[in-house]
Amino acid sequence: TKPDLLPPLAAHNGSAMGNHPSSLRILVGEDNPVNRLVIQAIIERLGHRGKVIPDGARLVAELETGAVYDLVLMDCNMPGLDGYEASMRIRELITDRDLLPIVA
Repeated sequence: TKPDLLPPLAAHNGSAMGNHPSSLRILVGEDNPVNRLVIQAIIERLGHRGKVIPDGARLVAELETGAVYDLVLMDCNMPGLDGYEASMRIRELITDRDLLPIVA
């Protein structure tokens, strides 16, 4: 069954992040389907935009297309290309760590 999700905080007075004028573009690597739903709901509820990808190889490929994100949330224990290796490949693509923080 599809879970009942709370409406985005933007529908309320302000957001959980305060009255921040811009939303973040968040890229998430997560292989667990339940966690993907929860993470996507949290990102949207906080007024941000996110894309959740189930494996490290596709996450790196997303960045290789030139897509721009403000933050990467990374599961370290994904099958195939794990979060550690994906992070190393991202650092090869984007060497300025201030441009794209990775949180594991």
